[in-house]
This record gives sequence, C-alpha cells and structure tokens, in this order.
Amino acid sequence: FSGALIVTNSRARADSTNDFGSAVITVQNLGQFWAAGAGVFSHALSLTGIGWPEAGGNNGALRLSGGAELAGAVTLAGDTRLTAVAAVDAGTLSGPVTGAFAIAKTGAGTVTFSGTAANTYAGPTVVFQGALTLAKTNALSVPVDLIFDNNLSPDVYTLSESQFAPGTVVTFTNDVGDPGRLELIGT
Repeated sequence: FSGALIVTNSRARADSTNDFGSAVITVQNLGQFWAAGAGVFSHALSLTGIGWPEAGGNNGALRLSGGAELAGAVTLAGDTRLTAVAAVDAGTLSGPVTGAFAIAKTGAGTVTFSGTAANTYAGPTVVFQGALTLAKTNALSVPVDLIFDNNLSPDVYTLSESQFAPGTVVTFTNDVGDPGRLELIGT
C-alpha cells in the first residue's frame, strides 16, 4: 500500500511496520495513529489534535507502544498530543519533528526523542504525565519552552547534552498533585 492514509474521527493501528506499506499518514483532529508493534516505522506523519476518544480521555493523535520507533519526519499541522498510555508502554520518535505548533505528552508511559536531526517545531513542549526522554545526538530535542503540568507527576530526562535550545524556559504549573521531575545528564 502506498499513497495517502488520512485518519479522521477514527484510529489506525499498526502492529507491524508493514501494515500501511509506504503510506504518508495524516492524522486530523479526533484521529489517532497507533504504532503498536516493535520495529522501525519509516512513515512520514502529519499530526494535529487531541486524538481518538478513549476511556481515559483523548490521549493523543499519536499513540506509541511495544517499543515502536518512528523514524520518518513528523510535521505538526496543529497543536498535537502524543501518548504512551500505560506505564509499560514506550516508543521513540527518531526523525525530526517540525511545524509551527506545540506538543503535549500524555499517558503514563515513556516517549523518547532520539536521532541526529533536530526538532524544530515552534510551540512549547507540555508534559502532563509519564516520561519524556530527550536523547538526540548533537541535536535539539526541545526547540522552545518546556512546561510541566504537575497533576500526574510528569518527568523529563535528558540522556545526552544540548537537548534544549538556548534560552529555553522551564515552567512548572498546576502544583496540585505530584510534582514534576527534570533530570539533567551531561553539561
């Protein structure tokens, strides 16, 4: 399968890196692409919105689990939520994330930014829950400000240096609930 896959008001789940061939995947508001299997997904993605309605709320336009890695370019076409819902869920974005919008990380699991291409999206990075791990190699993971929403003990870990753009402002908001944690490794 090649061409375009547009996900609106529904969920497209890929348990294998071959499930959608070489399709360019566009997720619109109330849609979700769920990379559910281990392996490297090379699809280019365009994302916007809060995601598919689930029992726990609208967790994200992009859902990661099973150790899935997204190596293709991700373009934010609007403010976008991404998630690893359960604490055992994890996934990685190793390609660049671009666009003029914000990312909000939800869910109790871990999402990792890695790879060698810098993220250049123009909005803030908001972490509501779970962990966001910053592990780009000689490239920026967080190009603008970082905001912790402290209700559900969000954590951000850096695994290498130079993960933040110069002048990045880190803000802790909503101090009702468990505190957020920022762990810096490197210089």
